[in-house]
Amino acid sequence: MALPPEAFGVLLRDLLAERDLSVRALARQVPIDAGQLSRVLNGRRTPSVNLARRCDEIFGTGDILARAARQARAEAAASTAPTPGPGMADQATAASDALAGERLRGDDPDVSRVWNITPAMRGFRGRESEIAAIRGALDAASTGGPTVAVAAVHGIAGVGKTQLVRAFAERYRQDYQLGWWVAAETRLEMVTGLGQLAVRLGAMEEWSSAELLTYVFEHLRRRDSWLLVLDNATGPVDVEPFIPPAGGSGAHVVLTSRNPTWRLLAAEVPVDVLALDAATELLQGHCPQEPQEVARCLARELGQLPLAVAQAAAYTAEAEISTGQYLELFRRERTRLLGCGRALSYPSTVVTAVTLSLERLVKVNPMARR
Repeated sequence: MALPPEAFGVLLRDLLAERDLSVRALARQVPIDAGQLSRVLNGRRTPSVNLARRCDEIFGTGDILARAARQARAEAAASTAPTPGPGMADQATAASDALAGERLRGDDPDVSRVWNITPAMRGFRGRESEIAAIRGALDAASTGGPTVAVAAVHGIAGVGKTQLVRAFAERYRQDYQLGWWVAAETRLEMVTGLGQLAVRLGAMEEWSSAELLTYVFEHLRRRDSWLLVLDNATGPVDVEPFIPPAGGSGAHVVLTSRNPTWRLLAAEVPVDVLALDAATELLQGHCPQEPQEVARCLARELGQLPLAVAQAAAYTAEAEISTGQYLELFRRERTRLLGCGRALSYPSTVVTAVTLSLERLVKVNPMARR
């Protein structure tokens, strides 16, 4: 997705504010002279691609800052290039507008392959009532007119919202002409994800973010059925500008969120932990020879949270240990983690199960530690 030349400084300032990190602190991590970094932030110095890559590593932003730096350097180079002859710029603009017009009239790429939603994790089972609830909420919100139906799947961390929506998308894939998954925790992620969809649908990478968003909305407005997933959305105010305003009778947006307050924007689909029987069945599916009572005990210890249960089931299968042995490991590890006094964004049961899995991965493959 194309970014304006000033995007690097804007993005980096936002990231610094979000992490409560000073310019000097970032300069020490890069490392770079703090004065040079300040000039980059203020647009008085063009960022180097190496600086951008290092910042991407520090903030975990993929290659977004590197692309913004390359765009800024390209713009700087273009500004010093010879001025084209009379009429050349107008001709280029007219050609670009004509191409965009042709695409918007319906000469779009084949959208049958536009689907980036991966299936639910191996071993996902159950949740039939929740899958039906998502479908029911979308059907109820569909008016038959151009309005887009929106459903918000909400629940605590680790309850399985993301995997549930992946399973829903897989179940009903044949009903949609297009499906696209967008990380939605920040505005930057949504701009990037929808921009990538625009390019996949035929937009030009050089277009601005606003142009790409307009292109996506116009394309989806003319499509009868599509599914857009906004994963890990923070709240209605942040997400609403990125929800397409119109679409066909099968135009659906599904949000996942820890925030339960979506009533004014979407049909709410609350998600709870697994039923005890379902969690027990999932554990026994990997160790059918285990006594049911041991599996039920572990399911309770795991809080019946799908993510923790799935991690435990996979661990017992791969390590070839019993459910009872895993339960002992789990209790010891949870006590150690809680003793560290760290603030956890996920419930301690999930963190403990994931930590055990990571520790086993490192033992099996020492390179994974890197």
